Amino acid sequence: MYSFKINSHVAFPLEGLELRPFLAKDSPSQITTYDLLSVICHHGTAGSGHYIAYCQNVINGQWYEFDDQYVTEVHETVVQNAEAYVLFYRKSSEESVRERQKVVDLANMKEPSLLQFYISREWLNKFNTFTEPGPISNHTFLCQHGGIPPNKYHYIDDLVVILPQNVWEYLYNSFGGGPAVNHLYVCAICQVELEALAKRRKVEIDTFIRAVVLGFHMTGQGCSHGWGREGIGPPTGEPAQPIRMSFSSQKGFITDRNIPPFPGGWFQTIQQVKKLDVEVLGWRGYSWSAG
Repeated sequence: MYSFKINSHVAFPLEGLELRPFLAKDSPSQITTYDLLSVICHHGTAGSGHYIAYCQNVINGQWYEFDDQYVTEVHETVVQNAEAYVLFYRKSSEESVRERQKVVDLANMKEPSLLQFYISREWLNKFNTFTEPGPISNHTFLCQHGGIPPNKYHYIDDLVVILPQNVWEYLYNSFGGGPAVNHLYVCAICQVELEALAKRRKVEIDTFIRAVVLGFHMTGQGCSHGWGREGIGPPTGEPAQPIRMSFSSQKGFITDRNIPPFPGGWFQTIQQVKKLDVEVLGWRGYSWSAG
């Protein structure tokens, strides 16, 4: 397949790229103006070449050229005249900048407060980077009952940020959402459900192993009326040999574990199977050997 590089110059604005004419009519976005953040340029042909990038420091507005290990300060006209390969724009909103600064100012006031509120770290990251973060959503660390799911409690500090009351009230009044959280606790309902699930899994695996052992016996003697009839039992007069049960060989599982012979010792066999005390997640079947 033949490919080639288009070398036609494409003009692009550094600021004020208006995309409203290209949005769907029912788009909920209120901010449709974008400013250039960075540019990737390619020098060479379609088959080979070299990449450089121009990126703006959002703190001081200065542009820099990144060419492998070299970083050089450049004027914005250099960026505007570049042959762009990829353009990166971000939404422009003076209001979002003012809101972030307001939150910083409120946090620095250090007003005495009896209440502290927990907010989703994920949503707060959106607030710090998005012009339209949407309503506050604390359900990233809450369960449907309003508590902390037991499986998240041990790393809850990674999911939440503590805010003073004045900062929380400002964010809540500005964006809505929630719910408000000023106390973290493990959800008792979820804990009961989790324990019930663990108990159910244990019952199911015990039942499964018991059914395998007893089912093999019944197939030979109960349903088929004799071991030799279906060709699955030992020839008459020969002793029964151990069942070899093969489990998934993942860490912590038992592989090629011999179960004591049967028939004649069913309850002992079942008890020894139960003593394996493993959670069988991957069953590969079993085989009976008469040799």
